[in-house]
Amino acid sequence: MKLDIKADEEITNEIHSYISRELRSLGDVEVVKKNPKYIIQIVAVALVEETNTGRHIGVALSTVTLQPLSSNRFVQFLLDEQIKGKVDDHSYKSLKNLVNSANYCYDHSLRSGNREDLQIICKKVVATFDVEILNADRELHRKETDMFYEALKELREKKTK
Repeated sequence: MKLDIKADEEITNEIHSYISRELRSLGDVEVVKKNPKYIIQIVAVALVEETNTGRHIGVALSTVTLQPLSSNRFVQFLLDEQIKGKVDDHSYKSLKNLVNSANYCYDHSLRSGNREDLQIICKKVVATFDVEILNADRELHRKETDMFYEALKELREKKTK
């Protein structure tokens, strides 16, 4: 998981802290700088009162959740097993570079609230990511693990016969 936050420095640090804390609390998510499976991009702006005081009265967060196609095993399988060798090397390398620089967009949301609600807004961002994306990922991992152990069991049974 990679965080990409665009905002003024003070609010960037707060958002990074809140989001990182919530992700750590999930127990199975690590924030990294390179080769992430998912990217959460956040653009945050302070909402300012339209008087000559310029007082900050709130905050708005635009959040986009992405998966780099370079981290998608199915896409990589298609490239390596179904396309490689069927097109010339230059075309294959160009396609692989294009795919590996692309992202799949899972979600986009806009949340706003009082400045004091920033932590709650960040909790909602992570909760949505957990429920809508990670739960499906965890279920897929469980199914893959079950299939692996079932295949291993069948191999052992064949070996003992």
